[in-house]
Amino acid sequence: MRYGLGPLKVSTTIGKSVELTTGKLGRMVMDGVARFCSSAQAEPQAWHIPVDPLIDEELADALRAGCCRASRRSGVKASTPRASHP
Repeated sequence: MRYGLGPLKVSTTIGKSVELTTGKLGRMVMDGVARFCSSAQAEPQAWHIPVDPLIDEELADALRAGCCRASRRSGVKASTPRASHP
């Protein structure tokens, strides 16, 4: 739970629930970071986060928002210059 994301059970549009593991959520964040890096945006946006179309749209929006916050944190870490070695 490095970025505050834990496993979730969410409803789908076909009436079943699925569990999104921390690995799946992490993949969503990293895919969002990759989309952001390929875009012209100044910072990650919620629409950069891919969500399975079977997930209810209201829940998908909430997932995108949470994953977007995590992608911003990971992006800040990735863009922070490391100390140079002499």
